[in-house]
Order: sequence, then structure tokens, then C-alpha cells
Amino acid sequence: MKKLPLPFVILLIVACLAIQPTAAAQSADEPVVQAILFYTPTCPACHSVNDEVLEPMMDDYGDQLEILRINTFEDSGYELYLAMVERYQIPSERQGVPTLVVGEVVLVGGREIPEQFPSLVEEVLAAGGVGWPDIPGLDQAISEFQTETSDPVGLVLASAVLVGMVVALGYTAWRVGTARQHLARLLKKGRKPIPPAKTRAIPFLGLAGLGIAAYLAYVEITHVEAICGPIGGCNIVQASPYARILGIPIAVLGVLNYLAVGALWVGQRYQGGRWGNQTTLGLLGLTIFGALFSIYLTCLELFVVRAVCTWCLGSAVATTILMLLVVLPVAGIPPSKKGRRYS
Repeated sequence: MKKLPLPFVILLIVACLAIQPTAAAQSADEPVVQAILFYTPTCPACHSVNDEVLEPMMDDYGDQLEILRINTFEDSGYELYLAMVERYQIPSERQGVPTLVVGEVVLVGGREIPEQFPSLVEEVLAAGGVGWPDIPGLDQAISEFQTETSDPVGLVLASAVLVGMVVALGYTAWRVGTARQHLARLLKKGRKPIPPAKTRAIPFLGLAGLGIAAYLAYVEITHVEAICGPIGGCNIVQASPYARILGIPIAVLGVLNYLAVGALWVGQRYQGGRWGNQTTLGLLGLTIFGALFSIYLTCLELFVVRAVCTWCLGSAVATTILMLLVVLPVAGIPPSKKGRRYS
């Protein structure tokens, strides 16, 4: 039994640990602005303010800007909103979401917040910062939020999944490395087929992953609350800026990935010759990339977002198993020995 490429595994772990926002380097004695955002998942202006204004500012200011998001669709969130309205004597014409509270300042609406909040943060930081607003019941909400984000069970589960993915990827790298010369010969000649991954477990796992990705895409596109269960903070992860790439929800890319896996699996089963070999290797490459990307996303959840999405973990596990199911037959060729010839 060959050993796994330990340097490769160590490199991945170190890369994960290195995924930290640059803002984490802020010193503890710097001023901090702490604000509360009241929102609803179905409010377009709320998402616009969060995605286009607040998230970029939090990236820029790092630990100097903390924003707690309160969902007023939830009973506890609505009660806290009413307490805020009474505390600051907000007139009826200014009641609604999004509402952002900073110290004694209340900003309302998708126009007022973008226009005033950036300069307000600069002024408050120059004055030495400000703590959480004095809203009755806020301390309990902060405590519940911290409990949700810490989620020790979810963090342990995500850590175990991450270790398993790294080990599986290292094993896959070894199998591909030992068979690469033979695979290259088969691909070049096109005479003998590369052993395809025929197991029907692949389309079933692909359908499971597709279902997860489609559900998360629905959550992202319609801005509804995700059903997460007792473990993890799915909605915290989905609300983070890392849930999108170039404005495209990662879940949508996941849907495309699983559709491509299904198409390649069918192609490598029924195509022959050079095209069949290329399709087989394409399936192997896609599943390896999927596992690498899942490792990256899990690292973000553990070390940057500090919240765990159980749906995302399910997709990561499905992707990793798909990779193993493909690499076993495709690269299941023993290491070439000196003097051995392939025809």
C-alpha cells in the first residue's frame, strides 16, 4: 500500500489556514463601529443595501465594523424592531426595512443608508467608535447570534468532512500520478479505451447533489430563509459575500457542475475511441475540481465566515464520493515498472 502524498495534504491544510480576511490583523485597540440592520428576506432593497454597501464596507474595515442582521420576519426579530421603534420614537412614515441603527442614528431605506452610512462610519471611527445601540432585548439577540455562529457540533462536523476531503484528494492525486503515463498513451493512441466509471451510484449521487444545489440556488435567487435544521448556520453562510462569484450564486454554479457530471458520465459510457477517452478524463477532471472547490468553500466556512451550512457539507461529501467513484476505475492502473511495455 503506497503512502498518500503527505506534502500535498499538508499544503492543502496550510492553504486552508491561510484563508483569513486581511481585516483580522486589526489590533484590539482600534475604534470599532457596531450597528444593527433590520431586514426581511423578501425585501429587494435590503439585499441591495447588504450586498452593495454593507458587505464591501465590512471587507474594507475588517474588525472595525460589526453589523448584526436582525430578520423581522421572525417573532424575536420583529419584537426587537418594535422595541427599537419605541426606543428611538420612529414616526410611522419612517417605519420599515431596511433600517440601520448606529449609536443614536437611525437610517431607513435603500437610498438613505447608502448615502449616509459610509460617511457616518468615518465620523464615528474618528470620534473613537461606538458600541451596540441601546435597544431593549438586544443583548439576548447578540448572545443567540454568537451561539449560532459558534455551533461547536457543526464546526466539528465540518472539520471532519474537511479532513476526509483532503485525504480523499490526496489519495486521488496518488492514483492519477501512478497511472498518468499509461493514461496519456491510451489518450494519444485512441485504440484502447480508458476504463470508464460505470457504477450507477454516480448518477444517483449526482442527482442528490443537484437537488441540494438547486435548493440553495432557489434560496439565493428568491431570498427566502433556508431550512437548516438543528446543526449549522445555513442562512449566515448564504448571506455572506462568499456565497457569490462575480455576482453569480455559487449554488447556481453547483447546479451546472452536477448537470455536467451527469452528461459526461453518460458520454463516457456510450462513446468509444478517442472521444470516449477524452470524455472519461473530462469526468475525472471535473470531479477533482469539484472536490478542490468544496475544500475551499469548507475552509471559508470554518475560518472566515465561522458558520457551517449543512446543505453545503452534504454537497461536499457527494462531490468527494463522486471523485473517488470515478478515479478508482479510470486510474486504477498499477504503477508502471521498469521495462514494462504498454501496447
